[in-house]
Amino acid sequence: MDEPRAALGLSRLPRLVADIENRRAQVRAYRAGLADLDGVTVPWDDDAAERSSHFVFAALFADRDARDAVRATLTEAGLQTTWYPAITMFSEYASVGSRPRAEDISTRHLALPLASSYTLDDVALVVRTVRDALA
Repeated sequence: MDEPRAALGLSRLPRLVADIENRRAQVRAYRAGLADLDGVTVPWDDDAAERSSHFVFAALFADRDARDAVRATLTEAGLQTTWYPAITMFSEYASVGSRPRAEDISTRHLALPLASSYTLDDVALVVRTVRDALA
């Protein structure tokens, strides 16, 4: 690690615990807000959610079309999302062969906005937008 990155890391250490707790609170809000929504699976049980530092909140949708529709609606609302391809989708790993479960999940999941600077109001906006997209 070079000196500028080390200095940045040291400057963030005093607020690390608060940042992690804020992200955990956001995950609790996402889980509660999306739990009863048909066609959406929220990850982790309560215990696992409380142990993680959560760099993303990934929701799993019924199919790729639903995921893409939600993503488009969030994008239109100015909310950034991403998804992560299965490793077998990269040419370097083509020789590994198909991993159907990983490939299926990669086409149905969506990483919803999550950051230490987000508030519960921000999460509520994302949840409302996801609900609207699937209505």
